[in-house]
Amino acid sequence: MAALRKAQDHLDVYFASCAPSPPSSVTPPSSPSTSMDTPPSSPARAMATTPFLPPGPPMDLDVDPPATVFLPDPLTLHEFVVRAMELHGEKKFSEFAHFVLSGIHEGKMASLIQESLREDPFVYVYRFLARIVGISKSIDIIDTLKLNAQCSWAHSIREESQVNWTWELDGETYTESLSNIPNVLLGTFGDKSSIHILLPSLFDPDSPTFRVEVAQLRQLWDCAITPALASAIIDPLKMEVPWPCVSDFAAAIVKFANQNIPDIGINLRFVHIVDPLPRFHDANDVSQEAAFESHFRENMLAYSPLDDSPGGMWFVDIGLQVQHQNKSVAWGSSSHEGMVRALIGRDDFVLDVDSPNYQKTFFSHMSEVACARIVVDGNDYEDRIVVRLSVDDSPMQVVDERGDAVNRVTALDLIRRPASQKSFLQRLSTMFINNVDTKDEVIALATLTVPIQHRHRFIPRSADLAVFASCVTFATRDLWFFRSIRAQAMRIAFDLQRAFPRALSARVDEGLSLTASLAWMVNALHLAESRDIELPNGHLVLPATMDRGVLFLEPMHFPDFTHNEVDVPYFIHLSPHGVGGFVDRDQVIRFLGDFPTAIISAFTEPNAAIPPRAPSRPAPNGPRPFRISMPYLSSISPTIYAAPRFEDKGIALLSHGPVPTSDPSIAKLCNELIALFIKDVMISAPHGTVRPISLTRTSADKEIFAVVNLANISSVIRWKHSKKSEWERAFFRFFPDATSVHYGPHSVGYTQCSYYRRWLQLPRELGDYSFNVLRRGIWATFFQHAYWLPNCQIDGIWTSSWSRSFTPLHPMPRDARSIHLLINGAVDPVYEPNAVIF
Repeated sequence: MAALRKAQDHLDVYFASCAPSPPSSVTPPSSPSTSMDTPPSSPARAMATTPFLPPGPPMDLDVDPPATVFLPDPLTLHEFVVRAMELHGEKKFSEFAHFVLSGIHEGKMASLIQESLREDPFVYVYRFLARIVGISKSIDIIDTLKLNAQCSWAHSIREESQVNWTWELDGETYTESLSNIPNVLLGTFGDKSSIHILLPSLFDPDSPTFRVEVAQLRQLWDCAITPALASAIIDPLKMEVPWPCVSDFAAAIVKFANQNIPDIGINLRFVHIVDPLPRFHDANDVSQEAAFESHFRENMLAYSPLDDSPGGMWFVDIGLQVQHQNKSVAWGSSSHEGMVRALIGRDDFVLDVDSPNYQKTFFSHMSEVACARIVVDGNDYEDRIVVRLSVDDSPMQVVDERGDAVNRVTALDLIRRPASQKSFLQRLSTMFINNVDTKDEVIALATLTVPIQHRHRFIPRSADLAVFASCVTFATRDLWFFRSIRAQAMRIAFDLQRAFPRALSARVDEGLSLTASLAWMVNALHLAESRDIELPNGHLVLPATMDRGVLFLEPMHFPDFTHNEVDVPYFIHLSPHGVGGFVDRDQVIRFLGDFPTAIISAFTEPNAAIPPRAPSRPAPNGPRPFRISMPYLSSISPTIYAAPRFEDKGIALLSHGPVPTSDPSIAKLCNELIALFIKDVMISAPHGTVRPISLTRTSADKEIFAVVNLANISSVIRWKHSKKSEWERAFFRFFPDATSVHYGPHSVGYTQCSYYRRWLQLPRELGDYSFNVLRRGIWATFFQHAYWLPNCQIDGIWTSSWSRSFTPLHPMPRDARSIHLLINGAVDPVYEPNAVIF
């Protein structure tokens, strides 16, 4: 560790001396451990302030370094990691980064080769049953069905389904994936199982979304589901259907849909999706059948009617799990065709790699290791079979400062580093290095989605032997070291660009193309679909090659910072026509996350410190409580953020659902209620506090709640920026949900308002589902966009008192009573009496 600290000090002193300003210093002092820090590692791998690995192979790889520097051609993954570690241990950080990222050392280009499983055949091959998908006219479960009444698309069948459904409509025959057919989540059962309503009659081949519109959702619930609940004598507010009533409930839905909404109800089906843990079994038919029956019953599915389910089809995932005794296993990219042949038992199968039926996914930057999804066309092989060759490697999950998932990390995310905290790439490297000694090797999985009645036709005994020719192996330690040194090399490149922003400005194209390429590589560190790696014209997305076994960047200039060379890494040769390194301008901007001038500025910007615990999310338009764009790795700390004390479930999924006011009936009611609400709020204000001129414009004018100059409202105001939970609580008090309307107490402070009395009447007129859609419409069209609102309480709309947590709008006596307002915006309110507009 002494050698490691010395190397770290060498880098830190150099970057500190070259940085244009203190905020650009590469490695600030380490901050105390917090809930967002990496988990503690063993002393042998502890890293205080930088992500650099221990200096030599003897410590961590248990190998002897070669006497002379010699690069075999090609190298194994182990040999590649060992050479990189040697360069690091010798403090040759420029050579280390260039070798790891481009595979170039002393003018020689390295190539990697993978070891075949047949050379190290200590494996276990297990057969399993997994996911079940059923399409039926009935609901065939033996458990309570918990209904879902959210007007949302968040839980519909959205991912690419392995199952197709065929139906006829107006003389035409259609065949589509379940995810492309309009559907809605009806409810859940068991641990991870769900029932969806499939609505083929709403399918529109010209629609880009295949989603159910608001009016259609309301019709389905109000005209079919709610009457079905009533016919089964079930309280609609309990939202649960007991097992003995499930079958009658499903039949009633079909009946009322055909009677009341035939345009929607025709061809209606129920989709059962069960995604349990795999059940393993032996290769013989008796063991498979016993496991199959138990698999269905333990997952709350009625087993007996499935084979002969009228008007439906059932599918099950069957497969092989390949697990090495002490290494990781993955699929060789050149062996996909042979493995599919073995799985389906057809030697005449030919894999068309250019067909849309073949989707390739690269694994950990390796070109000779890849997963795949292959659709075997039913026209040629009786049944449409979906084959998935995958691995169980868990990819990193990234969230932003609000806790939302980050789908694509950009260079902007990687550049900014909060003061006194590790950068994203430091955290990433540490996470990888902490997995070096894991006992969880990567496992290869071959999964087939097949009709249950034909499950015995596939995966013959000979398929077990085919895995030896189709799989590659590598030491799990080498895999995690490889990922870690890649993250470290990227960190060195970013730190050099941060240290010399002027040099980067002089080489914008070559330098920022590298910046974008590094962000691109971060997104592909675990799994990357071929379309994210390769363009239709055959070029890679950014200047790189996969011809040498690994995703290597094109040759770069890498400055030798040990000799105070004031320069940045950049691509040596770039061309928009593929001569040298190919660069696509659109892809560069895509992975930069902003335009070039903003990126160069970001390298030099200071960054605010991150608090150990992030506060509750701000209100919809509220200010961010701290400025930081660096995402976090959720695998480091699964509970980074504390949940807000109040969360309105009725609006929680609004961003995933349709716009409620796209339904004209809902839009009309929204406008009516908002006009009444505005008038009641202003008229009920404490006597003498609200400007009389404001009251003349309250009939339907929403603009008064958007003004930042609160002199329009009153001269006795205290305000505070609202948290998300506070804003949602205010909405809940102003517009309670259906359950609270039916059963909750109602304060006189609200019931004297005309808008509230109208609100209490609407559930009887609309039904509970349409009422909740209306509530979401009011949130979406008015409430989440308002700048200010009264800080309402349970007993009334307005509060007026002295409070330390509220800021006075302008200087006033300490004990003065003033109205309290919540502010939903990034801008503080102002008090300018001379600029009053109302």
